[in-house]
Amino acid sequence: MLGLTATATIKVKEDLVKQLKMKDVLYFVSSFNRPNLFFEIREKTSSKDSISDIAHMLSTQFRNQSGIVYCTTRKECEKLCEILNRTYKVETGFYHAELEAEDRKKVQDAWM
Repeated sequence: MLGLTATATIKVKEDLVKQLKMKDVLYFVSSFNRPNLFFEIREKTSSKDSISDIAHMLSTQFRNQSGIVYCTTRKECEKLCEILNRTYKVETGFYHAELEAEDRKKVQDAWM
């Protein structure tokens, strides 16, 4: 049996092992540091200005590249995607834990 998680505290890992009734567990832990990724945190002004800034950055600085924009909620993620697509004509897709398997596949296929 294999259990995978992107991030988990020790308590969460122990709970997973218990819930899955796993025995003789081996942990493989990798660094969070990814030298091929660029992280940037910007101060948020108004919501409208922030979306405009994101659209501008995606269509200029990161044109024809892929990336991830993190939002605080799933609903906010879906709304941002809709606005970027409709208003700013920036091709985006959203991806989160509540997506159905078919919808996940569509997003993965579109961006791979």
